[in-house]
Amino acid sequence: MKIRPLLLLMITACFFLSCSKNQDKVISSELRLEINVTSIYADLLDELVVTVFDNENNNVTDRSRIFIDNNPINGNRFKTAEIKTFSVKASVNEKETSSKMFKAIRQTVNNFSKKIIMEEFAGTWCSFCTRFTYLIDTLVRSDNKIIPIQVHSGDILEYKFVQPMRNKFGVGSFPFGYLNRGQIWDESASMMQELLNKNSKLGLAISSTINNKTINATVKAKFDVTTSENLSIVVLLVEDSLVYPQANFYNYTPGSPFFGQGDPIPDYIHNNTLRAAATDIFGDKVPAAVQNKNETWEINYSFNAAAFNPSQCKVIAYIQYAENNVSRWGVLNAQVVRAGKNIGFD
Repeated sequence: MKIRPLLLLMITACFFLSCSKNQDKVISSELRLEINVTSIYADLLDELVVTVFDNENNNVTDRSRIFIDNNPINGNRFKTAEIKTFSVKASVNEKETSSKMFKAIRQTVNNFSKKIIMEEFAGTWCSFCTRFTYLIDTLVRSDNKIIPIQVHSGDILEYKFVQPMRNKFGVGSFPFGYLNRGQIWDESASMMQELLNKNSKLGLAISSTINNKTINATVKAKFDVTTSENLSIVVLLVEDSLVYPQANFYNYTPGSPFFGQGDPIPDYIHNNTLRAAATDIFGDKVPAAVQNKNETWEINYSFNAAAFNPSQCKVIAYIQYAENNVSRWGVLNAQVVRAGKNIGFD
C-alpha cells in the first residue's frame, strides 16, 4: 500500500511533462528574425522577405518555418492584396523568434512616371495602315507617355524577327496594335489610359552615345518593389524619317487626312520603325537578386547602326513579366531617348 503515493507522484509528473510538450514553443533569444521592410504594397507583387539567424549569426532561414499572423507560409516571402497590419515570426525546431509587425498599404504615389508600349504591326503595302498610324500618332502627341514602335512585315522595312513576333502575339491581319505586350488594342484612347493609370513599380533611365556607326546605351532600372517574379528586359532601336511609298485606301475618302495624297503616297514618312534589338526580342532575364526596393540595376548594350542613320534613331527600353498569365502580364514600365542623348528617372 505504501507504493501508491509514489506511483501517483510518477503519474502526475508524466502528466505535466506531457502537457508541457503541447504548450506554445519557447521564445528563444538564440534566434533573430529580420524583415527587409516595415511596409509593403498590397498589390500581390511587392514582397516581405524574412531572414532568420541563430545566436552565432548563421543564416538558418532554410531550416525555419515562417508564420504570418500565426499562419505558416511556404518559403520566406509574403505578398498580399489585403490592407492591414500583420505580425511575423519564425521557428526552428522547438524555438521561436519574437514577433515583428509590418503593414500592407495601398500605393498612393508613383515614384516614377508610368509609360506604355504600343507595337503597331504594319507594312508599306497595307492600305488601311495610314489611318491606324495616324490615330496612334494623334494619341502620342496628346500624351508622350505612349511609346510607339512600328513593326514592318513583307516590305523593305521588314524587321527580321517579325514572324516569331506575329506568331507569339497572334498577329493575323493588318494593321494590328499590341498594347503593352499583353492586349490587342481596340483603337480606343480609354484602353491606353487605363494602363497609364496603373501604378508604376519601377523606373528606367537611359544614357546613350553615338560612336561612328555604333550606338551605345546604358540602361538603369530602379525598383519600387521587392519581387521574385520572373521579369525580363527588352532594349530596341527604332528609326524615324524613313521615306517610302505607302499604300493608301483613303485617297478617295473626303475628310481623311490622306484624301488626295495618292495611292500609294509616294513620299510617306515612316517613323518609330523597329530596326534592331540589343536583347532577345522577347526579353532577356532580369537577375532576381537585383529586384529589390530602392535598388538600381545597370546594364550596357550596343547596336550596330551601319545600315541606319544614327541621328534619326531612338533607344527604347522596357521591363516586362517574362511570361503572361491571368494575373501577371505585360510591361511594368518603359523609357525612350533619342540616340546620343540621355534621360533620367522621371
